[in-house]
Amino acid sequence: MKTAQLKSISLLAVAALCICASALAAEHDYYRNLRYPKQLVAGVGRDQVQQAGGPNAVGYQRRTVQWWPRQGQDIVDIPEGAPLRTWTRNKGQQDPEAQAGVTRHWTASDPETFKAHLIAFRGFGTSSAETPTIPAAVLRLEDGRQRAVVHHSPLSHMISTEDRDFIHKVWEEVYPTLYAKISKEERSVSATFPLEHWKALPVRFNALPPWKDANAKYPLWAEKDGNVIFETRNFYLVTDPKRYGNPTAWIRPNDIAGQNLFRRDIFEYLENFWTYVEAAGHSMPYWHHPGPNKKYHIIVTSGGSGVGTYHCGIGNANTAALAHEFFHSQPLGGWGDFHYIMGNAGQHTGHPGELQMFSGNFRYPWRYVNRKGYQSPLMFFVLGDNPNWGYGIQVVIGGLAGEAETTPYHTIAMVGQKKGLWENGVRGFGDFFGEYAARMVTCDFVEQDMIRSKYGMPETSHVCPVYGHKNRYRISNAEAPRWTGYNIIRLKRDADATKIAVDFEGIYDPSQHSDWRACIVAVDAKGRARYSPLWNKGQMGFALKPTDKHLWLTVSASPSAFPVQDSSSPRAHWMSMYLSGIHAPRHPWEVTLSGCTPGTPHRKQGDIINFDELYGRCDYGNTSVNLPLKHEVPIPLTDADGPLAQQKLAEMLPRIKASADALQAEVDAGKLNRGYWWGKKTRTHEHLLHRVKFLQENAKGHRHPNGGGFVSDTCKVAATAYVGPNAMVLDGATIKDNACIKEHAVVMGSQAVVSGNAKIGGRAWVVGNVKVSGNARILEAAAVTTSQRAQASPNRLYEGSVEIDGSAVIKGELYLLSCYTTDQRLTGGLVMDYYADVKNKESGVFQNGRFYRAHDRYDRAPGFAGGTDAGALYANWQFNHPKSVLLEDSYVNNVGILYGRPTFSEDADGPHKYVVFNGRDQYAEAPPSVADFGELTLDILVKRSKGKGGRLFDFGTGDEECFYLSIDGSGKPTLTARHQGKTYTLTASTATSWWLWISTAIPASTWARVRLEMNGATASIHIDGKQVANGKFTFRPRDVFIGDRPEGNFIACARNKSEFFHGQIDHFRIYRKVHNDFDAVGPPPLALTQMQEWSEQDQQQHDDWQKRRKAKEAELRAGKYGEMQKEIQQLGRDKSIDADERSARMDKLRSAAAVVRENALKSAGLSGPNPYLGKQAADLVHFQRSLKYHTTADWDYRTKAERAGELPAKTKKWLQSVRGY
Repeated sequence: MKTAQLKSISLLAVAALCICASALAAEHDYYRNLRYPKQLVAGVGRDQVQQAGGPNAVGYQRRTVQWWPRQGQDIVDIPEGAPLRTWTRNKGQQDPEAQAGVTRHWTASDPETFKAHLIAFRGFGTSSAETPTIPAAVLRLEDGRQRAVVHHSPLSHMISTEDRDFIHKVWEEVYPTLYAKISKEERSVSATFPLEHWKALPVRFNALPPWKDANAKYPLWAEKDGNVIFETRNFYLVTDPKRYGNPTAWIRPNDIAGQNLFRRDIFEYLENFWTYVEAAGHSMPYWHHPGPNKKYHIIVTSGGSGVGTYHCGIGNANTAALAHEFFHSQPLGGWGDFHYIMGNAGQHTGHPGELQMFSGNFRYPWRYVNRKGYQSPLMFFVLGDNPNWGYGIQVVIGGLAGEAETTPYHTIAMVGQKKGLWENGVRGFGDFFGEYAARMVTCDFVEQDMIRSKYGMPETSHVCPVYGHKNRYRISNAEAPRWTGYNIIRLKRDADATKIAVDFEGIYDPSQHSDWRACIVAVDAKGRARYSPLWNKGQMGFALKPTDKHLWLTVSASPSAFPVQDSSSPRAHWMSMYLSGIHAPRHPWEVTLSGCTPGTPHRKQGDIINFDELYGRCDYGNTSVNLPLKHEVPIPLTDADGPLAQQKLAEMLPRIKASADALQAEVDAGKLNRGYWWGKKTRTHEHLLHRVKFLQENAKGHRHPNGGGFVSDTCKVAATAYVGPNAMVLDGATIKDNACIKEHAVVMGSQAVVSGNAKIGGRAWVVGNVKVSGNARILEAAAVTTSQRAQASPNRLYEGSVEIDGSAVIKGELYLLSCYTTDQRLTGGLVMDYYADVKNKESGVFQNGRFYRAHDRYDRAPGFAGGTDAGALYANWQFNHPKSVLLEDSYVNNVGILYGRPTFSEDADGPHKYVVFNGRDQYAEAPPSVADFGELTLDILVKRSKGKGGRLFDFGTGDEECFYLSIDGSGKPTLTARHQGKTYTLTASTATSWWLWISTAIPASTWARVRLEMNGATASIHIDGKQVANGKFTFRPRDVFIGDRPEGNFIACARNKSEFFHGQIDHFRIYRKVHNDFDAVGPPPLALTQMQEWSEQDQQQHDDWQKRRKAKEAELRAGKYGEMQKEIQQLGRDKSIDADERSARMDKLRSAAAVVRENALKSAGLSGPNPYLGKQAADLVHFQRSLKYHTTADWDYRTKAERAGELPAKTKKWLQSVRGY
């Protein structure tokens, strides 16, 4: 009786509040921030910018931007008439499933209730369904912040049902007001036969009563020849089961009542969606086209979805798919591939509770935002948090795009400059993007609580110490941000620090218009952020508070010029692929830190808000046994936070069980099918349970004596192996021999073994049945795994194994998915770099080739079988392109730094392109690990100046741990190696130094090719192909690269900045092998450089080679190889032979034929891919040369129709009403 009374009182209270809400709704405009404002909005804070040299400053000059907290965005006033309410967080009180898993939004420490004013709506609701839907409700919290809540099935029930009903009541009161603001233009009926009013159920379009306005006429319908046709005011829906399959939810002959309810929900959603997007200012379908304004055409199919020009096919008229496909019909100017992102933007616009479309914004954030195609529209919604853009900016911005604007960022820069928000649109957009990067640390935007609980935070980056500089660190070129990319770096405060300082220095390249925005982010124990000003150069101080729990540094690439291309170019669609590919300009940087040091780049429990929960549950990458590969690393029990972390993990376990039990209870009660969402939720529970157990079990461990790294008690690590102070060995992994786990690398899994002289470094992950040995290297941000749960087939688990040995290198920012075979070995000189994400399904031994993803394709790199033997080449600095600051590798991504601005030149009448070092202050620094192998060949083409000596290179980790080649004034070279405090001579058996001296000099003022070889037993020097020295040299290059010591790998000087080389270098190449016949190695493969290499001579050589290959193939077909192919075909047709025998004979014959073909091609020098640059390279060269860089938003912003003078009158009217310029 008591419960019933309380329930009655509660319902009365809700009813009273709803009456109050009804009265208030008429007084307050909940959609005031929806429509894009063409002028600046009064009362909204503006950035305070200080720019050395003025708003259009030339070059790289200091810029600071005071941007936070912004009035009207970060802090908002209470609008008059906005209702104050006590809201109830759904933490599982009445809905146990919300205690954990993918439906969890709050932390265990969050109070059950909170007070806030309801101030705005983002999205819209519907009323017809059994459970009404609501828009995202924007609440003004007591501290002035605004945050949104949703109640959306099946993942986002953030609040109580009473709160949901309150929001829905207010929305129903106000939505007709929004509807009153849009056009009521009648579009022509599309059906070719009479339709009648559908009266099966009353429909409430736009929250109006069923008998009012369009509700009195629509929907119309008819059924003819098995087709069912419906029309509303703006939509035309047709079903044709014979052509498109039977939509079983739309047509239910055995459940007419359910069928009609389903249809009514769709009709209401469609028209409410139309109202919302038009009220936001959208250029509705056909407004950019001449001719009649027809209704949007939906083909209701049996499944799937697809889009055409202003029509789409959608399985069962699914509304989430409709919103997605509808946005594909937006006019987007020259944006090209951004229509994928805009489809996702439409999906979130139409269903704010749909949160699975932001994965591309959290994975690889240093890359160009659109590099993933889909799943990356979050930036538009963050932009819309600022009232100067409005909640509907993602709805409008495409219609404002000009034909010359190949990305949304061009359009945003143009609009921001034209409307006066930014004095310089290019730099203003750079400021916004720096702000966006800083906000992403905590998802500090209106939809924070919705999105942060699904993704956590973006992937963080790793920085390396700079040799010879205390507390100075550099981002690797693998993770250097591209345009609209950014890094997040964890900062670990010193124990006694009350303030920190970051001295930022971008590695400025004028040809790339390099610029950055850095920001310091402090986060308290409740996940609330505060920020430093944005800046791009010099020092920024930041006072610390006792409440600061985490410190982060964000760095965005915000170049000072935008690339613009001729929209008539046949390669106009290349911009997105170019900016997301390996040729995209990168913007590396360095920092000097005071009061702090870089922390781990791996996520830890407690990073997101507090220790109560584990976050990042949406699947945004490969999953290891359906678990995110890069989940949290454990907090050792001995750390300060270790006991608290374990306490919170233990408290999670009963919540996970309660949530899983509640889900199973729904299945048992017949309320939920074991379908897609059940599978997703179930796997999330399994994943969450695994993460908790993993963190519990691996927190127990010890520090390894050799290096001090953390080793969990389940692992085996040899005393001779090195585990660095920040590295981790987890979950039963084995480390043997002299293996080295350094920097922030993680090795985990009971079948993971690292042995020999293998090294795992950077922030690499090695997970699963992976055996790494020999001199193999896994570096930078690479990840290797042998388990994958396929996303397309979520119940299918792929498990494989891989051996990586020899001198194979896996580096860059890629995933190596060795999940499909159990007999795969990567060895020899194979190298993977950039972001190849090789998904190899072939068995065998693979020892050659470099693997990466090409610039003009979004799919994965090819399998290993296509590798070309490059003689174990690893670095090829050939100086063909003038560079201001970058030592550019032409083989993979071993990009270093040039100091002193050495000049580039080329022979007027010869083949040489080269860099010129002045012998005083110019030199190069190669990146870490380029020479860290058991044996090396260095091939250097030089022209030294007469009478000048110096060091050609000096590689190592210190004065007593290095090897170098020096030249005296007469040109005589000396090879020296120092290791463990001793220097050995070559000839003395008990000598005190290692060095190799020769009498033959390198000639002056002429080109000479110097080759140095070291194999651990002997060393030799060759000049112009002649061996001039050879002897015992029991030193291996890897010996001097010890543990976590900073590497200094210098070219053209000694490591103490002396003995500068004076002369020219045409190329400097490093091979991971000493060859018996180096001359047989051949020229290096085609260059991979930021500016594509190609010439007419290259094209001619390419065409000649192709012609010879074609002739040889014809010759083969006419000879033995052709006869073998015919025999294979005959066998295939011969049904008299047993199928298994026939297949075996055909396979044997194919193998034999392949050998015949390959031997013939090899003998003719025509094996493998064409070694010369052809049309593909030419296309990229012409594309790159066509780009014009604008330092302010002064490009042509007109649409294609405007430029042609063919702008329809209705479009012109719309542009005038929205654009404002």
